[in-house]
Amino acid sequence: MRKILLLFMAVVMMISVSACGKDEKSDKKETTSTNSEETQSVDVNKILMSMRETQISFPQYTTASSHDENGKEIDSWQDVFSLSLYEDFDVKKVKSYAIAYSVAQTADEITVVELESKSDADELKKQMKKRISDRITLFETYGPEEVVKLEDAKIISKGNVCVLIVCDEPEKASDAFKDAF
Repeated sequence: MRKILLLFMAVVMMISVSACGKDEKSDKKETTSTNSEETQSVDVNKILMSMRETQISFPQYTTASSHDENGKEIDSWQDVFSLSLYEDFDVKKVKSYAIAYSVAQTADEITVVELESKSDADELKKQMKKRISDRITLFETYGPEEVVKLEDAKIISKGNVCVLIVCDEPEKASDAFKDAF
């Protein structure tokens, strides 16, 4: 009888220990879902336009994006992103992007990049700093008055979204970015 009682108690203890293990796993799932909230999906085109609209004057510009205005992915957007913008950044880390840049030989540019993971934001911000540095070197030779905009450029991020702002009123564009969240 004692053996049966001991066996019964052992089974009850094993069940209670395994139930604790299940609770720990569900806690981990909650943490994961909390982390995934930090990498929320955004409409980069909408954010870009709200930032651009804060500017009293934004020179004649063109845009490039990973998705059209209806949210449909554009073919070969990865090539445009890596060849013309950030060749040293792994395009597989990019979920979507939108950029408005001057075609009037000014430094004006607003870039919004949604990354697959928040952990890649620091690396992209380094690439954006490099882009600014390269453009300063370029503009010093043929448009030195534009260098001031580049020196005042803002590079900011929220979660998995990074932006580069080069314009006359970067604070207003920065505020519009923050308001998007």
